[in-house]
Amino acid sequence: MRSDRSHLVFVFAALLMTLAAFEMITLLAQPLLVHGLNFLGTRFAPSHNLAELADLAIRGLLAGAAVFALLLGWSYREVFSRKHSAIFLGAAWGTTLAPAHWLGERFYHNFTHPHFFDFICCFFLSGTVAAHGLNFYDPANHQAIFDNLQLPFTPGPDFFEEDRGDLDTGFLYPPPTMLYFVSLGYFDVLTAQLIWSVVSVLVLVLDIVLLRAIFFPAGEAASWPLAASVLLLCPATYRTVFFLQTTFIVLFLLLLFWRAQPRGAAWAAVAMFTKPFMGILAIWLLLRRQWRALFWFTLTAAAICIVTLLTFGPAIFQSYFTNNSVPRLHNVVYIESPNQSLLAAILRLTDYDFSYSSPLLHPVFLLTASLLGLITFFLAHRAREQDSRLTLGLMVVFALLVYPATWNHLSLLLVPSLLLMYTMLQRSTAASWLMPAFTAAVYAGMQVSSFIANLVVWAALAALCVRQLVSNRAGSSWNASSSEP
Repeated sequence: MRSDRSHLVFVFAALLMTLAAFEMITLLAQPLLVHGLNFLGTRFAPSHNLAELADLAIRGLLAGAAVFALLLGWSYREVFSRKHSAIFLGAAWGTTLAPAHWLGERFYHNFTHPHFFDFICCFFLSGTVAAHGLNFYDPANHQAIFDNLQLPFTPGPDFFEEDRGDLDTGFLYPPPTMLYFVSLGYFDVLTAQLIWSVVSVLVLVLDIVLLRAIFFPAGEAASWPLAASVLLLCPATYRTVFFLQTTFIVLFLLLLFWRAQPRGAAWAAVAMFTKPFMGILAIWLLLRRQWRALFWFTLTAAAICIVTLLTFGPAIFQSYFTNNSVPRLHNVVYIESPNQSLLAAILRLTDYDFSYSSPLLHPVFLLTASLLGLITFFLAHRAREQDSRLTLGLMVVFALLVYPATWNHLSLLLVPSLLLMYTMLQRSTAASWLMPAFTAAVYAGMQVSSFIANLVVWAALAALCVRQLVSNRAGSSWNASSSEP
């Protein structure tokens, strides 16, 4: 009895100390960083953004340090004493509650200071157009609905100059994606945002459940806060909440497919209609020659299209092909800082003038994307069945790189690949700190450049695939030579 009480005391003490450490570091470090940024001058950033930049930097460093400590501790949990296990459990719960508090504040701030991107200007506005039975690929319908919206705030001049979004373009996604948003159009803005926020939180919880089941199946008490911390600390999680984007849903579908592949091909089809780049899962099934799974993928996609046709009518469905919104996108979309795709990185570096042509025709982009694709597809095609999840992660990260609209919140999809590499290497290498340190560096790097984080993870996955391929060939050669008389 006394032992159980002392165990709980250590758990709660470690939890409170972890929360206090997060709070103290944030309070002490932010003024120092703001002072340092001020010292560098306003050429680095506008003075009114310095506090926000300092806050982002602190969260990135805290996320990296916390993830490193948690994954390293999980690797050594078997040698922990009962006291040390209790301290680790409390610290893990502390590193869950701290980022959960950040996310809660961000959800609340979305209500007190609503912004147009992405929920209002894309999801809610397009859903309202669809709820009125109008063609959501026609920008004129968006403008007409917007003019009659009862908004809880007055749009500033920046909105009409830069942030008009779907008012000038129309709905950017395939018709089935509208099935997510049409119901939001029957509510006012704040009610719709509340509904979407609740759904986002519920899906985030399901993401944590799946992450634990896939990567931490030991059934130990610390596996719950560990899975939650790894997800909640990811900088892309905060950005997903900021934009109220669909990334939690995409991650949920990816994890369902990851766990059941190739039998879960239906989830891959739903993921493709949530974010088009997830069609890469169908290419993965093709390279892996999973014909039965491809059949179910195709059948599910066809069923979703039929439901969409019955819901919105064939004329609107056809508009996606005859009046597509992508050509109406502003050029700034391809080069603004939240866009962390390979194309955006190249356009920013080269100052490429694509005023009279498509940015997709940039020769450096075409060459680099082709090279990355050849390497990715070759490794996915040649890998053994035991390495299929490794190539699945490689394909998803490749899609993040080459998709022209990879915003920084989509780097959340790196989490399964990082945990896969961690579970593969934690027992097979003498450097048990390697993957915790690598994951921490990726998390911290996301605050600076999600593109670099995506590229580094792709390179690490490709290197592991090559190692497995060479190892498999060496093993086959040894078996062949040993079987000779």
